[in-house]
Amino acid sequence: MKQKMMATFVVLAMMIIANSVFAQQITSVTYGWKHSTDGTNFTTITGETSETISAPTTTSGNNWLRQDVTGWAETSTGSMVIVATTSTIITYTVNDVVVFTQQPSDTRVNSGTLATFSVAVTGTTPISYQWYDMATTITGATSSTYSFIATGADNGTSISCIATNITGSTSSNPAHLIVDTKPVFSVGLSDLATTTGLTVNLSVTASNINNLTQTYVWTKNGIVVGGNSLNYSFIATDADNGAIIICTVTDSVGSVSTQMTLTVQGWTLQNTITDIQVDGVPQTMPINVTKGHSLMIRKVWVTVPKP
Repeated sequence: MKQKMMATFVVLAMMIIANSVFAQQITSVTYGWKHSTDGTNFTTITGETSETISAPTTTSGNNWLRQDVTGWAETSTGSMVIVATTSTIITYTVNDVVVFTQQPSDTRVNSGTLATFSVAVTGTTPISYQWYDMATTITGATSSTYSFIATGADNGTSISCIATNITGSTSSNPAHLIVDTKPVFSVGLSDLATTTGLTVNLSVTASNINNLTQTYVWTKNGIVVGGNSLNYSFIATDADNGAIIICTVTDSVGSVSTQMTLTVQGWTLQNTITDIQVDGVPQTMPINVTKGHSLMIRKVWVTVPKP
């Protein structure tokens, strides 16, 4: 695309004939314009026959114009002669505006890796570049390619470029950046105390910004337990006391783990004397009974947590 250029030129040609004296003004003046793209070979411009011309601007780079003028003049002797002259050659430059032939592309990368955006343009050189992040100037990003180490904070941003030359500036389309990150626990595991025989219900919550596929692995003392779920439940036993329970969440970017220590309090049998009767009469400790009389003792065993 060429720069729009209404280049208007007016040339006044002075016509002199040696040894002739004009009795009156030159009449029947005609004009012709010629154009060149190399400064040497000129071609007549059809239809341009006035003093003024809107110069051709379809050829990039340097262009040249000249004007040929002819007319009739009457000499002092009354004779009519043709007079002609050619103007000084005029040079002008046609510049191409910046056009993006390659737009920056939407990009998806993992956090901690390189994100790269590139453009290609045509237009009159020199061409300068400036990259923008959500319309904010990126310091130092002044070439046709922009690269940086992406982080989770860059997820969802848009990157664009403005290219500038002598004709002005042109903006690229915005390119969107998706940055995938490994999970982050918003709810992890914490140490827990329970009692033998009770149900232990464990649950975690992990971030998943870009809806990546996640897998869950639960281990107890290094042995895989439970299923591929953010929840894990089991009945506590004496053997679980001191167990290390770990949940690991994995996506395409990486893994993250959270762990806890489980304390399990077991049960023990404990007995107590609940009823003492002598001859059917309730008694308290210490017990005294007459020889041959009736003594009834009832004991009850109960389970209590181990100290």
